[in-house]
Amino acid sequence: MRWSIDRELIEYIMEISKDYYPKEFLALLRADKNAIKEILFVPGLKSSDSRASFDTLALPHYFDVVGTVHSHPSESGEPSHQDLMMFSRYPVNMIVFYPFSEDCFKTYDNKGDPVELGMLSDR
Repeated sequence: MRWSIDRELIEYIMEISKDYYPKEFLALLRADKNAIKEILFVPGLKSSDSRASFDTLALPHYFDVVGTVHSHPSESGEPSHQDLMMFSRYPVNMIVFYPFSEDCFKTYDNKGDPVELGMLSDR
């Protein structure tokens, strides 16, 4: 499946990541069909400069959650082993990375393979 996202949502994610820096940020991705429309903050987020996590029991039960988004405070968008374990639950997962400009992100499927992410709106 080809996924897409609003450019404004990318900008919002980057701003949140800058606010969390040097700690990691983590949220869920919600979509309408194959279009990612918003992020969902999960209660109980634990964040440090090397990982972000939440209690899976605190996850809300939304059927439109399709993936995760989290930040790396380094210049790497490559998933760690822990990232890959989290990715296995969802079809689309995004890593944004320092310096959090609009093109500083990579997207992966549930196996950790790269996925192309189209933009829904341009300025």
